Amino acid sequence: MSRRKELGYEIADEGGLQFGLKWAERMIRTGLERGPVLLVLTRPRRTKDQNDKLHPIIRDVAKQVMWHGRWLDEDKWRQLFVANLLSQDSAPGLDGETVFFGPSSRNLPKEVFSDLIELVMAFGSNHGVVWSEKSKRNAEEVRAAA
Repeated sequence: MSRRKELGYEIADEGGLQFGLKWAERMIRTGLERGPVLLVLTRPRRTKDQNDKLHPIIRDVAKQVMWHGRWLDEDKWRQLFVANLLSQDSAPGLDGETVFFGPSSRNLPKEVFSDLIELVMAFGSNHGVVWSEKSKRNAEEVRAAA
């Protein structure tokens, strides 16, 4: 079984268009030597920097906010915030847990990921979270970049 390999080249303006088209043609021709190739166009997903900013903020919430009588771990908080932000559907799981249907935070476009960070900050502030210095700094950087 072969592993699926994804390649990407971000084109931010007209200046990168010609190089991007030549790069795509070269990659497609190389790939065709091994079989069919799927060409997909998409918006850039969240960056590693955005992801690195989100985790301390969610960690602060997870350590300080009890949700309906339960302490949730960071992953559950992230899922809950993504579900809220995107108005995702949910259903009872096979073992009684709640299952959310929709994209993971990994696939969120950059702009939506910034909205996710703002949602977490607003929620935490409304629930008395005392932000760590790292979370405050991260939130300020996200707002400045918006």
